[in-house]
Amino acid sequence: MITRIQYKGNTLSRTKVKNNILKIYSLSDKSDRYDWYAEAHAFCKSLSSDYDIPVSVACGIVSALSPLKSWEQNKKCAIQFIETGDGKHMKAFVKKAEDIINCDGCEDCIKSILKGRKIVSFFENMLHPDKADMVTIDRHALSVALGRWIKEEDYASMTNNQYNFFRDTYKYTANILGISPILLQSSTWERFRKIKQNYR
Repeated sequence: MITRIQYKGNTLSRTKVKNNILKIYSLSDKSDRYDWYAEAHAFCKSLSSDYDIPVSVACGIVSALSPLKSWEQNKKCAIQFIETGDGKHMKAFVKKAEDIINCDGCEDCIKSILKGRKIVSFFENMLHPDKADMVTIDRHALSVALGRWIKEEDYASMTNNQYNFFRDTYKYTANILGISPILLQSSTWERFRKIKQNYR
C-alpha cells in the first residue's frame, strides 16, 4: 500500500489523510452512520420491480446519470429516463444510460459502458452493498480525505494512482475503526455534506 503521494504540488501522507477522515467521522452521529448503499440498492430494486428491468440495469442507469447530481436529482433523472428516454442530463451520460438499458444486464458489460472510476465504483457499491471492501471516491469523499472542500475541476484532474491512494486510505482507516470501508465512506460523506460550508 502506498503511504504517501503527491497531490497538487504537496506531499500527502497516509497518516494525514487518515486523520482527516477520522476527524469527520468523529463529528458524525447516528443519523450519519447508516448503510446508505443498502438504501440506494433498495431504490434500484424498486426500479427493477416497477419497470421490469434487471437490478443491475437499474443500478447502471442510476450510476450513469449520477455525475454532477445530488442523490434526489439522480433518482429523478433515472426515473424520467426509464419512463421517457430523456434523462435530463448531458448527452454523454444519457448515451451511457441508453446503452445500459439495451444491454442484457451483464455486470461486466455495464461496467464497460460506464468506464469512469467513480461511476463504476458507485455502480458496484449500489449493486453489492454487502461487499464491504469497495469505496467510492467522489468529490465529497476526496474533500473529507483532504480536510477541505475541493472544486469539481480539482476532482476531475485526479490520477489513477491518487484515486487508489485515497481509496486504500479509507480502507486502512476503516480497519482501524473496526467498521466496513463502505460504511466509513458513506458516514463521512453524509456528515461532510451537512457541514461543508465550514470547509469552503
